[in-house]
Amino acid sequence: MSKVENEKDIVEYVVTPQEPVNEDHHDHDDKIEKGDLEHDSLLASGHIQLTADELSALEAKLPECSAEQAKEILEEVYTVHQHDPRYDPETLERMKMFISDKNIIANPDTYHSLIFEMRILALLTSTSSAYPEVRAVAADMDDPTLPSLTIRVWLIGTILSAIGCVINAVFVMRYPAISISSNVVQLVAYPIGVAMAKLPNWKLFGLELNPGPFNKKEHLLIVIMSGLGMAFPPTQHLILAQAMPQWFGMEYAKKAGYQFLGALGTNMIGFGFAGITRRFLVYPSYCVWPASLSTIALNNALHDHAGSRTPVRGPFKTVWRASMYKCFWIVFAIYFVYYFFPGYIFPNLTIFDWIAWIKPTSGTLVAITSSNFGVGVGFNPLPTLDYNYLAMPGGYFPMFVHYNFLAGLTLGLLLAIVFWTRNVLNTGYLQINSPSTFDHKGKSYVVRNIVDKFGRLDNAKYQQYSEPYMSAGRLVGFIGTFGYTTGTLTHTLLYNRHELIMGFKGMMVDFKHWWARMRGRAVEGEVINAGDDIHYRLMQAYPEVPEWWFIIVVLASMVISFCCLGIYTPVSPGVVMIAPILTVIFIIPVGIVTAVSGLEPSLNIIAEMVGGGIAGGDTMTVQFFRMFGSEPVYHALIYANDLKLSHYVKINPRHMFWVQIWGGLLGTFITVAQWNWLMAIPKVCTPDAPFRLICPGGQGDYSNFIFWGTLGPHRLFGKGGRFTWLLIGLPLGVIFPIVMFVLKKRFPRNKVLQASHPLLLILSFGWASGASWGSYVPGLFINLFSWNFLKKRYLEFWSRYNYVTLAALGTAISINAFLVFFCLVFPGVDFPTWWGNGGGTPGCIGSWTNADCGRYKIGAKGYFGPDPGNYH
Repeated sequence: MSKVENEKDIVEYVVTPQEPVNEDHHDHDDKIEKGDLEHDSLLASGHIQLTADELSALEAKLPECSAEQAKEILEEVYTVHQHDPRYDPETLERMKMFISDKNIIANPDTYHSLIFEMRILALLTSTSSAYPEVRAVAADMDDPTLPSLTIRVWLIGTILSAIGCVINAVFVMRYPAISISSNVVQLVAYPIGVAMAKLPNWKLFGLELNPGPFNKKEHLLIVIMSGLGMAFPPTQHLILAQAMPQWFGMEYAKKAGYQFLGALGTNMIGFGFAGITRRFLVYPSYCVWPASLSTIALNNALHDHAGSRTPVRGPFKTVWRASMYKCFWIVFAIYFVYYFFPGYIFPNLTIFDWIAWIKPTSGTLVAITSSNFGVGVGFNPLPTLDYNYLAMPGGYFPMFVHYNFLAGLTLGLLLAIVFWTRNVLNTGYLQINSPSTFDHKGKSYVVRNIVDKFGRLDNAKYQQYSEPYMSAGRLVGFIGTFGYTTGTLTHTLLYNRHELIMGFKGMMVDFKHWWARMRGRAVEGEVINAGDDIHYRLMQAYPEVPEWWFIIVVLASMVISFCCLGIYTPVSPGVVMIAPILTVIFIIPVGIVTAVSGLEPSLNIIAEMVGGGIAGGDTMTVQFFRMFGSEPVYHALIYANDLKLSHYVKINPRHMFWVQIWGGLLGTFITVAQWNWLMAIPKVCTPDAPFRLICPGGQGDYSNFIFWGTLGPHRLFGKGGRFTWLLIGLPLGVIFPIVMFVLKKRFPRNKVLQASHPLLLILSFGWASGASWGSYVPGLFINLFSWNFLKKRYLEFWSRYNYVTLAALGTAISINAFLVFFCLVFPGVDFPTWWGNGGGTPGCIGSWTNADCGRYKIGAKGYFGPDPGNYH
């Protein structure tokens, strides 16, 4: 059967067969009728998600794009996006047929519906974006004459960065965490910027005080500067684990010089790598960075109060005329008032453990149904009535992200239940999903009982004390983490090899051009474009930041880090030279996953494992290997997300460079200045901490350092080790993406397979450690309504209101939490005690270190596991 005959397997827009048509025998009305039919059929099919206005605008441009030109454009589109789960599988198949079958263009009358669709798709991808979520917020035009890096940006951005940084340094230690988000800064900055635009246009240091109306680009630069200032340094959890007396209690970790140099070094290394990898993580159109879209939506609303008043059809036969600005304030007001209940009056709405409350002393009931951190796996159909509690809020991410993540997480949590009920590695004596490390009595593991005065393992003490034990959830977490480590590389090579090849070719071409200019020679040779959409082309109007600027930042940061270790610690500064190799290997694969899905994978375990393998028994070396091996990746992703934000809004890249440098420096200075004050709060970083400052990040770091540092991977995961079999995750991480890749090739039209993302499945499986099903599943329900119902049926309504609604929710939560904490909770104005703020924490619900809440009871010996003196 020929390719032409295979067209019957492709869903056509018109139900009746299309016969070849000779247009010479039809009048003008017939052409119009056929065009209208194709227009309506394309909208109805849903293969390409377009509003009627968007389609009409593209149809007007059809004379600019012939079938041959469309084929040339779509050949590159297909190469890049053939594995893109955002694309409809049927559309990809039609695209493949169009570019591979020569008979289609040769027979335009027979295939006019398919050709029409492909020409529209080619125009869409080349003049705008194929993703409705990007089109909803990012303009496909620019005004390069707008001022951006003005005095207003420096003044407002610096002040708001400082204020936000002071606040966030406290809230990051809280569970659930609350932060002053970038949208709060954006909201506060707007009236200040507008007011400054009314000042006289004096000059200060050669810059105009008032260069004109306060515009979007200035506004976003303030947001970006403040966001980086408020983003706590990647070493914060690490410093807590090192300095707190209930954990490692290291005195050097309390010294301001050590804290500042370590924070600045890791922060700026991340910034440098973000800039170097722009062509992989920022410029490609598939790198959407979903978290940045609501920020742009709020920016659009604030700078266009009237907005579009064109009526749009909404659900339930409604018609909506409200502007984005009006929508924002309505949603903000409603949720601001509501959040007083979960945030102050009725805290049990946040973790709504109504099933566990039936019998809170039942370890099994609590383990299965509680969503409290470290206590249970959270299988609860109504786990929360607090949007802030959601670990994956609905509305931001495409459906494939929610489907894959929840599927992997569910499998991981079910396996944790199996481990717990079967008492695998004595996990049945512990709570099912605790992040802590335990001794053989079910108490928190005290690392000082097994180390000498230099923090190194003392085997005699170890044999007298206890082997370390961990919960069932952490066992699953290690399997998933090992799988993700190898799966990241395998998945990237399978699905993104074309982009990697083109990116590295582009870097080589740029280097050759730079070398030619340095030698005074004419620049010759091809130019390889790193982007494939209108936003990348519009950004070519601005001078780019050379790669060597970022390379200098990386080298300077490594010198700072070298000084940090050499001056303050007994650890060899050579760690700074070795550890960043991990960043080099993983920054692009991990960055692509984050840019596509919006999730931020962690490389901490692999860094600790490698560091422990190099220096087993030396906890400090492992800590610093993590500090300079994986933490820079985390911060690089923050910087890369902001680079994409500026890419969408068309901000001069060199202006972005200086704003990011200043924001990072400012945030590091201010955050470090607060650390010792925060660590002096009584009972901080314990389950009994005031204001819920339990420091879940520091607790997790401490537990991991015990395994990978003090005891080392050789003892625990080497030959004869109790946890060796968990390394099965490493080969599974290689095999699973390959199997899924083959299946997708074999069944290209299977929507379930095409929407599956092997790496997200592995990642979420590993996130079962410490995670709760209840903190993720509500986001799926919200997303089903937003993306599956509203977006598919009411695209124009969804485009106008979805992201501005999300911005309003996040802003309302942040401002309300700020007011409640500092105006009521901190001064000690507590709401009267009642069951809604105290009835959900008794028994096994209130602590993740309660040995009485395990599946099994400790026997008469008073401990479980082998006898002291017989440890591996």
